[in-house]
Amino acid sequence: MEFEPIDEELEQVLKEIVDSVDECSGYADDLFDHKMECRALNSLGFFEDYEEYIDGAVSVRPTYEAMKYFDRKKRWKAEQNKNAIKEVGGKVLDKGVDFAAVVVAKAAGL
Repeated sequence: MEFEPIDEELEQVLKEIVDSVDECSGYADDLFDHKMECRALNSLGFFEDYEEYIDGAVSVRPTYEAMKYFDRKKRWKAEQNKNAIKEVGGKVLDKGVDFAAVVVAKAAGL
């Protein structure tokens, strides 16, 4: 399962939408302030249903993936950190081995 983080501004709007979803209907309504961001999130496939109204309001029904986006991002970041630590640990180990080889070579008079 590949994860691709979205723009931070879109993340902020997605967080607001996810937090405002009605548990019964599954919709977030009356999103007046974020029409452009909602359009961008819709084009990225974050909504099952997307409606724009004449008065400027937007109503959306987020997908399951949108509702779980922040959980997935948290796991992805943890994996990224784990991989970075492994990489740094490997470099430290390589330097340690190099240093040990130099010490042994000097001790042996090479």
